[in-house]
Amino acid sequence: LQLRLRWFNSAPNAVPLQRWTTWAQQGLDGTDKNSQERQAAVALLKALQQSSPQEHNLMQLLADALEDQGDYREAALLYKQLLRPESPLGVNDQRVT
Repeated sequence: LQLRLRWFNSAPNAVPLQRWTTWAQQGLDGTDKNSQERQAAVALLKALQQSSPQEHNLMQLLADALEDQGDYREAALLYKQLLRPESPLGVNDQRVT
């Protein structure tokens, strides 16, 4: 997964978003919460979420992964963003509360 993260950073459009997400999900499944593979999967999800912030499924997967590893604050911020209603133009309201 570390190689895939480097690949994503150098060529994010090399494969479809769904493929990147599948690889990250595989890195999360059945791994110890402190394993390097899981940390690489979370890093890949963070990079994917930064490049595609409108993808709610990706945001949900990242929030769940962060919560599973005990990063509750960052997970809560993502959950809050997921709960925001979308504006008529399809862009989330960016007000700071």
